[in-house]
Amino acid sequence: MRFLMCTDGSPLAENALRFAAPLARAARAEVTLLGVAASPQDEAQVRASFTRAQPLFLSEAEEKIRIGSRAADEILAEDQPYTFLYVPYALPVISSRFQGIEPAPAGIGYNMDKWYVPQAEQKYVLKP
Repeated sequence: MRFLMCTDGSPLAENALRFAAPLARAARAEVTLLGVAASPQDEAQVRASFTRAQPLFLSEAEEKIRIGSRAADEILAEDQPYTFLYVPYALPVISSRFQGIEPAPAGIGYNMDKWYVPQAEQKYVLKP
């Protein structure tokens, strides 16, 4: 398992790292610290944050610094091993009174917000 943890060196971001570190340790995850600096002048603050964060992890976290707003996109594009989609095998059973169900390769649940029972076939009525 791998964790990508982002920081801009701010106190709020460091609190988030301290909160997430036990999860990474419990999962024995490889950690990448992504420092996002708005400008080159902010890079020192991010590096100091990395120094404070390293002792929180089981092994040394990889460190990456990006300048600008698209930093996370760059890291994810570099390191995306695969996109994992999971559709369990299932045999759903739905009353024939329901309308608006559209079967699809991903199953029938993707459009549940469009399902309905025609008023003439409704057996149960919610009363406020």
